Amino acid sequence: LTGGSSNLSGTVENLRMPAVPKVTVPGACQLFAGGKGYELAAGEDLNVPGLVFGPYENAISVTGASFITFRFRRGCL
Repeated sequence: LTGGSSNLSGTVENLRMPAVPKVTVPGACQLFAGGKGYELAAGEDLNVPGLVFGPYENAISVTGASFITFRFRRGCL
């Protein structure tokens, strides 16, 4: 997700298999997904304990970062 401000929101699409993403952020921020909040430090390919993308659309919001990158392998069961 990329935006012009430090508040982002959007949807990350997945297939039917649950996925655990690696996260890259430029600075410390808060990530909200699946009804949970996560405090993230700046870094690349971060593991976020408890963050799992479910099937299809996953609503995401971020405060404190102008972009966030998720890397994960999509698949079907």
